[in-house]
Amino acid sequence: MAKSLIVLFCSLVLYVASYALGSDPVREDVEKTFSSQIGIKEVGHNGGEQVGQYLFSVDAPDGSAWCAAFVSWCLTKNGIPNPRSAWSPAYFHETKVIYQRGAFKKAEPQSGDVFGIWFNDKGRVAHVGFILSWSDREVVTVEGNTNEAGGNDGDGVYKKIRLANQIYQVSDFISGN
Repeated sequence: MAKSLIVLFCSLVLYVASYALGSDPVREDVEKTFSSQIGIKEVGHNGGEQVGQYLFSVDAPDGSAWCAAFVSWCLTKNGIPNPRSAWSPAYFHETKVIYQRGAFKKAEPQSGDVFGIWFNDKGRVAHVGFILSWSDREVVTVEGNTNEAGGNDGDGVYKKIRLANQIYQVSDFISGN
């Protein structure tokens, strides 16, 4: 009994200390979730067991594009409300957008925020993923349904380095904006 109380007390102290030191346990959990998926590869085109789980989590048919489903799956795994959609533009409602190309609207993007890339040929955001780290010039991301070249119809989950000017919008689902 005493040992359980000590463990509980220590856990509480660590949790409170993480806030005092500026880290956010929820963001850390989301980061662990999306980072754990790096290296997942499709089987065929937009298929495979794990890709199927991403698609199932948003009720999308097998074989659908899955970058947004990957984002939703990761957020949902951590209890974070989100659009639960395979449609990339759904992740950029004005109440959630904290960055719009070149301008911070509410806050600087952080790990766990959702980025979107605009595709002129589609006239919309057509690829989404997670911010891992942000700087003025480069953004480290983790994204599904991409490839080594950073395309929006790839073959797996990758950690990428993108130029900041490639990022069209960023939404924050974690802070509750």
